[in-house]
Amino acid sequence: MAETREQNKSKKKLMLMVPMLHQGGFERVCVETARLMQDVYDVTLLIFTDKDAHYDVSGLNVVNLNLPAKEGKASKALNLIRRTKRIKKVKRELGIEVTYSFGSTANITNVMSRAGDRIVTSMRSGLDFEAPDRLRRTLDGSDLMISCSAEMERMLWERYGFRKTALLYNPLDTEKILRMEKERVFDHPFPDASPLIVTMGRDDDAKGYWHLIRAFSALRKHLPDARLMIIGDGEMHREKMLIGELQLKDSVVLTGVKKNPFAYMANADLFVLTSNREGFPNALVEAMALGLPVIACDCVSGPREILLSEEECASVNERFPDGTSVRDAVEGAYGILIPDMDDTPDYSASNITPDDMMLCTILRRVLESPETLKEYGERAARRAVFFSCDTYRKRLADILEGREAAG
Repeated sequence: MAETREQNKSKKKLMLMVPMLHQGGFERVCVETARLMQDVYDVTLLIFTDKDAHYDVSGLNVVNLNLPAKEGKASKALNLIRRTKRIKKVKRELGIEVTYSFGSTANITNVMSRAGDRIVTSMRSGLDFEAPDRLRRTLDGSDLMISCSAEMERMLWERYGFRKTALLYNPLDTEKILRMEKERVFDHPFPDASPLIVTMGRDDDAKGYWHLIRAFSALRKHLPDARLMIIGDGEMHREKMLIGELQLKDSVVLTGVKKNPFAYMANADLFVLTSNREGFPNALVEAMALGLPVIACDCVSGPREILLSEEECASVNERFPDGTSVRDAVEGAYGILIPDMDDTPDYSASNITPDDMMLCTILRRVLESPETLKEYGERAARRAVFFSCDTYRKRLADILEGREAAG
């Protein structure tokens, strides 16, 4: 232990800041980053609250402020002041040299709690661009902003003139996912179903689940044995109502959050992402690591960069620049990219839209072709290797140490 303490004394002190540890993309990346960087830095993981914690943080140095979110404008402002004051104190006491934050709430708090440390913020979702005042304030106080997609980095350059950026794709622990895939589950809703479509994500309008459910309803007229499984956190009241109105209760299941979602996804035939906003869709690349063929909307941002080769991506970017979606399906090198769909929440069972029918048509074409499923499953698995944890660790160390020029 003495040797370990001495080793830690010689390491640079890095704080990773995230509001919560509930099931979510950037929360997973934050915890994974803490584990990956322990050999390089003396890492402290700071959270605002441990409410609804989903991720295992055993073995990590965790500081819990125990200051959860508050309702009301005045309460939120007071809470921000309290968090900022507490974090400044923690940074000084621990001698933090670099603080890297995950999520817009953590970003603004990181900027406000500067205490002689280097402030590294991160762009995790296209939603961050919908709060321009907060984003501008974050950029003004950031020494560096890391983007998890090239499209978001480009938007920072062009819309805000901010070039103190670095591109870093999220890490993917493929070996761990493949181990977890093999665990037995006893409550799988469709253990022998084929074809089985799966998606994964929290209860959020940005996920576009109404499109997927209505498209699936239309698909069942052609493939009556098809089943749909939606894995993710949240009550999903409107999704449940839509499923009931479409009489799909026997063929669509909302599993809720799962500690090991990969064991449930293992027997699926196809993964579908209907999001209209993402940053770097972790669930998409996790499905690819399992060897699942994937279909994803061309939303801002991530799917285009993940599913297309560099040459394909450059060609599509030229034809559809500035976040404009493709107009027709693109059969990419690693998956199928489809047009972004209407992002206005619509849980009406009677309103089957052209977007829904477009998705239904593509689902049917892919599911009725065993050759397509096999080929894209193999391609997806090969692509997933690109996002390895080892690559992430080395690149992040270079970024944090300034060995890679910003912008």
